[in-house]
Amino acid sequence: MSKIKVVQIVPLLSPGGAERVAVHIARGVNRRRYEPIVISFTGRVGCDLDHMLEEAGIEVSYLGKHPGFDYRVYSRLDSVLKEYEPDVIHTHLHVLRYALPSMLLRKGAAMLHTVHNLAEREIEPRARLIQRYALTHGVKPIAVAANEGGPHVEPTLESFRNRSYPLVTGLYIYLNREPGKPLAPRLREFLTYILSRDGQQRVAEDGMYIPLTAELAREQLKKLN
Repeated sequence: MSKIKVVQIVPLLSPGGAERVAVHIARGVNRRRYEPIVISFTGRVGCDLDHMLEEAGIEVSYLGKHPGFDYRVYSRLDSVLKEYEPDVIHTHLHVLRYALPSMLLRKGAAMLHTVHNLAEREIEPRARLIQRYALTHGVKPIAVAANEGGPHVEPTLESFRNRSYPLVTGLYIYLNREPGKPLAPRLREFLTYILSRDGQQRVAEDGMYIPLTAELAREQLKKLN
């Protein structure tokens, strides 16, 4: 029985959370049933993800994309997909603007897209039409589970805020605090502001991150004591 070829497509193999998820998926599949392949739009970055794929014996194609719009990616990606003839194409982040034309030409391939952020925050406004078109023309957004058997959770504002969506990541502040001693007054004041209603409102207005729920903010405030 021939193996099922599964392609993971990422903008670049940087140490980001979404890229790491794609690499872990590629490394974690049953190699007796699946043949994982990774496509990175840019050249080799040289981070630990490159080395992890090498050690696992997973083939990676680097398309050498330049910063900004690079029309060459369309033909390069199409050539790679023609060579691989994948059974499953799994996209991440904002690659659909380049990948969608080639994906739609491959009628026999299953097309999946993992949402690593709220849809309106994953890509800039002008590219959302492409994302919306893809998700109504064969590309399937899927709910994911932290463990085999579920529960499977869809990416929504509520599942991100209550952290039930398995791929949600947090932004942490680490302190060099001497045990048994209080925080410096100015540092405590700054952290209290961040966790306040006004501070979390500023987070929401910025648009890059999702503010904490009131319950989570109260829990973090207790840690300042």
